[in-house]
This record gives sequence, C-alpha cells and structure tokens, in this order.
Amino acid sequence: MFERLTTLHLSKMPKLMHLWKENSQQGRGIQNLESLHVSYCSRLKKLVPSSMCFRNLYTLKVSECHGLISLATSSTVKSLVQLKELRLLGCKRMREIVTNEGEGEAGDEICFNQLKYLSLYDLPTLGSFFHLGNRTIKFPSLESLFVVRCPELKIFSHGVLSMQKLERVRLDGNYWSAYQRGLFPVEDVNTFIKRCWEKNNDPCLRQLFTQKTNASTSEAGEENDVDGLEDDSM
Repeated sequence: MFERLTTLHLSKMPKLMHLWKENSQQGRGIQNLESLHVSYCSRLKKLVPSSMCFRNLYTLKVSECHGLISLATSSTVKSLVQLKELRLLGCKRMREIVTNEGEGEAGDEICFNQLKYLSLYDLPTLGSFFHLGNRTIKFPSLESLFVVRCPELKIFSHGVLSMQKLERVRLDGNYWSAYQRGLFPVEDVNTFIKRCWEKNNDPCLRQLFTQKTNASTSEAGEENDVDGLEDDSM
C-alpha cells in the first residue's frame, strides 16, 4: 500500500504514540522512504521500531517531540546507510540520540557512512550522542556539525569518535571553520565540546557576567535619573 511512498511529514498529532508497531506489516511497506519529518507529536514514545530498516532514507528531521528519550536503537541506525541530513530540534526529554537497549556488544561499531549534516538544537536534557559502552562511532562524510542550546552535552561519545572530513563546527557561540583554521581537529570533537561546556558553566565567568549585567543596569538607571532631573529643572 505504501511501497511507493518516498516523503512523509507528520505534524501536530498530540495523541500519536507510535508511528508503527514492532513487526508491523504496514510499517514494512514504507521502508522506501527518502524523507521523514515528524514535528509537534508530544506523546510520541518511539520514532521507529528496532525491527525496521530505512536503507533509502536521505533526510530525517524531528522537532518538538517531547516524549522521545532517544531517537533510535543502534540496530536501526545501522540501516540508515543513505542518511545525509539529520536535524533534531526542541525535543525536551531526549537524553541520547542512539540507544543500545541491550543490543550487540560494547565493541560493535556504528557508522553513519553518508551523513554530511548534523544539527542538534534546543535539546536541554541531551547528555551525549551515545553513552552506553565504548563503541566506535564513525562519521566518514560529516562536513557540518551544529550543537546549540544543549546545556547538558558534556561529551559527544564515550567511545572512539571519527569525523575525518569535518569542515564546520558550531557549539553555541563557539565557531570553527576549516577555511579559517585548517583541517579539524587540532583537538577532537569530544575535547572541543568539553572545553566549551566548561567555559559556559564556569561559575567565575557566570558571576562576572552577572556583575557586569547588574553594573550596566545600575548605570542605565542612574542615567535615567539624571535625565529626569534635567527635565525637571527645565
């Protein structure tokens, strides 16, 4: 029934909890999808069951789905052999992108062979991309990595991480470009994320920022008072 379906966009379905059930025959009919976009499905618990494969999927976008704790299992991720673009936005409860769920061994390798663009935006509880075990994660084609408003992200992965073609990185207000600074990394992504997190969460810097903000507010108030006195005298 859905064998020819290549694009699917689901939005504003507050009662939706599952796209397809485990081992669903109907679900198997949409495995030729090339683009999947799911947004504003606040009760969605699982994007796809681990039994499904998406070998033709090029683009995956998920936004404002607050029921998701993770995006997919490692076995599902291994089927995303054509995925080129992954965008995750505003999923408030997402803790990790790839979950293990007891699958495989710690030494198994996860590889996003074709992924070129990865964007993680406004994921306030995201702790890591994948944190169970010490698996090797490879992004041999990744060119752009954007991580914005993910305050709990202290490390990308606990295992070996490879991003050999990375050209552009943005971590909140920290930018890096191969065109300006040469090939990445002088330090790897994990180290870069850790340094940026420590910088953003340095209590001394936060205190200094607060003091400067209060001082600026106080000065602005004094200027307003002076202006008011001048107006009264006139």
